[in-house]
Amino acid sequence: MAPRQEYTGEENGYFSFPLRFLFYTLFSFISGSICYHYGMHFYIDSDEANYYLAAQDMAHGNFTLKGWVFSPDNFWLIDILGMATLIKFGGLGITAPHLMAAIWWAGVTFCALCLANPPQKTWSWVRCLPVILFIAFPPLYEHRPSGFITFAPYHVGTLFLALCGFFAVQNIYTRKNIFLSYIVLALTALPIFVSDFFGVVFYIIPVFIAYFIFYFNGKVNINFKNIILTFFVVFCLSKIIKIYMFHSGGFMAHNLHSKFILLENIPYRIVYVFESILDFFGVNFSGHKIFSAIPEFIKIIPFSLVVFLFYKKIKVEKGNIFNNYDFITASFLIGTTIVFTAACVSEFYLEKEDIIRYFLPCFIFSVLIFTRIFEVKKFLFMLPCLFLGLVYVFTWNNYVEFKNYYKDIFGINHQIETFFIEEKLKQNNLHIGYAGYWEASVITVNSSGRVLSRAITVNDRENGTFDVVQNQCQLVPYVWISKEDWYKKSNFENEKQIFFITHVYGEEGGSRLLQDRVISSLGQPDKIIPLGDNLAIDVYNTERVFACQSLYTWEKHGKRVDL
Repeated sequence: MAPRQEYTGEENGYFSFPLRFLFYTLFSFISGSICYHYGMHFYIDSDEANYYLAAQDMAHGNFTLKGWVFSPDNFWLIDILGMATLIKFGGLGITAPHLMAAIWWAGVTFCALCLANPPQKTWSWVRCLPVILFIAFPPLYEHRPSGFITFAPYHVGTLFLALCGFFAVQNIYTRKNIFLSYIVLALTALPIFVSDFFGVVFYIIPVFIAYFIFYFNGKVNINFKNIILTFFVVFCLSKIIKIYMFHSGGFMAHNLHSKFILLENIPYRIVYVFESILDFFGVNFSGHKIFSAIPEFIKIIPFSLVVFLFYKKIKVEKGNIFNNYDFITASFLIGTTIVFTAACVSEFYLEKEDIIRYFLPCFIFSVLIFTRIFEVKKFLFMLPCLFLGLVYVFTWNNYVEFKNYYKDIFGINHQIETFFIEEKLKQNNLHIGYAGYWEASVITVNSSGRVLSRAITVNDRENGTFDVVQNQCQLVPYVWISKEDWYKKSNFENEKQIFFITHVYGEEGGSRLLQDRVISSLGQPDKIIPLGDNLAIDVYNTERVFACQSLYTWEKHGKRVDL
């Protein structure tokens, strides 16, 4: 390990351990409070609603989530388990996802503050200033895509576990609390191996690569080999858990199908990558009003300093970067490179700046790399921190008034207000029905279960998983973060009418239910209740809907079976 380097003069800001802990806790609490307060005024989307319903199911005893189907990142032992704990022991309702996200972000802030000072340098609170400015004070005063950190699950919990793991690796490297650190290492790696492959990409793989780089440079020691062995044992355990889940009838997850982005889409991806990174640092002026851009002006000076110093460092060191950094800093650099490259060239089937979630590790790691390798200028970071604190003080109580102007942070109609839909359904005595993916579970959750809306789609001949004959009903359950029991015919038998929430026009897509496609399968509805220019409630007699047998089938292992 490199000899400890001392800060000198006024930049030496050493705290004893108890003061450090209070310092970390204070700003973590502030960070989590900001995330919770502003997040409560953001509309949830169907992904968040479905995972909340899964957490409810787990809290009621279905720990293995039998009957559920999830995306490739299932979040079972991370966000779902966390929300289920809050629901069961805290008695929380729809606030559970918001509180879960706030807890994760507070944890990310705490770990980032712990990792801001490398072990070979004397601890100083000055190095924590960039973390406070860019992470503890996230830019939530405007409804930007970076507001996704207030949602669960969006990999923020995974990032928290990864940072805990990095801290454990650092302690093992410096021979501090070694036994406890190995336990933390295993407890953070297991949920990631089981629940979120993205965490493997920015946590496990960078540690492996850094190990081999240090090994060939002659800088490795026995502790590193034990770290790799711990990961291997935990990986094997995760495989046993997955095998057990499969044979015991636990939840299923879709396979991950990765491919490169099309060449013609690269210019758009570059634009959204650039905007995403700027949004994280709170310096994106694009499309914002002049008055609301004041925080951007506050942050642009320290942000410019960060960019300039990184540029100089890369220019000077070139190929000698890894030789000059400690193991954790090298892992951060490798993780940033892997995630940034993958997010730029991979097709995630996400629209516009929805891609921002995959740049979160890059943002956090880049801030930590800066604090660990550069001399932080106290004046350039301290003043913006004070100004940002004032911004939050003045916007805190007024934020509720602007709620109606902040509906869809990505501009792709995923976060929607459903109150007017719920009111229309209540007025017409409609309790159960179907909708496209982005409306369905949001209505169910926002109505506290008084209205049950299930996601369906159209099974086209070209894209379907089974043959469709002429004039056959083509409506099928949307098997994506959903539960098999939702679609059983017995759930609908006591209702005289069933509703379909449809779009009158729009692009053909699996997540949007178009009115003409429903009519082509079921015929003209008994009643149409307009909801503005492009949304309607189509009402059908229950017997007519029951004639569509495909609505009561479920996809298992590539085949459809009757429910």
